[in-house]
Amino acid sequence: MGAVVAAVLAGSAAGATSLADPIVGTWKVTRGGSGTFTIAEDSGVLAMTATKNSRLACVAGGEDFVLGFIDLPGKTALPTGRYNGHLGEGGQGCSFNLALKLAGGTLTATVLSSENDEPGGPFTFVKTSGASYRWTAKAGSIAGSGRLSVDARGKVTAVSGTLKASRWKLALRTPAKLSFGKAGAFSLTLSARVTSGNCSDPSGFLVLSSGRARLSSICGKNLAGTGSVALS
Repeated sequence: MGAVVAAVLAGSAAGATSLADPIVGTWKVTRGGSGTFTIAEDSGVLAMTATKNSRLACVAGGEDFVLGFIDLPGKTALPTGRYNGHLGEGGQGCSFNLALKLAGGTLTATVLSSENDEPGGPFTFVKTSGASYRWTAKAGSIAGSGRLSVDARGKVTAVSGTLKASRWKLALRTPAKLSFGKAGAFSLTLSARVTSGNCSDPSGFLVLSSGRARLSSICGKNLAGTGSVALS
């Protein structure tokens, strides 16, 4: 078993976890190779797994072939949107260390070093998949849960969910905005409207971030709380 495969599969009995990071998804190679692959968290790394015959420089394989892996953002000191990547298997004459940059639905990769000075890169990948997330909040007097969908460029396209806050019940909807920080940190803004409870100004916004919830401009009041707030 090669080094890349071993790194991805070691401890796989524990199963993969869900990472709220926009790099997770399906990507099409548009420069530096061909094919498509997924990026998904698996056993402590982000595995790059081919979905069909794919080639990145000298690294090539068919469906389910592990092309390489990306270090989890929380394990590096890189700023948001920057990643360390690795292609191929060291010792086989074809491996690369990469610096990756994410901007919207485009991921670019620059080769920092290669085994035996093997030529390759730069690479460009375009995201082809959207994503769905579940949000939950239990922070002070604010409690609720729901789901949202985003397109390949990160735009929120659909929202569902209900919320209880103080004496009101609210429904969540679009327009909404989702942004990510480092190591799974996030900020989610949802449009909110009171569906139960007396209120002369029933529309406002719910803002969720890791461990915090804030309800703004509902019935002329603002509510905030800390506690369990998550996106998965």
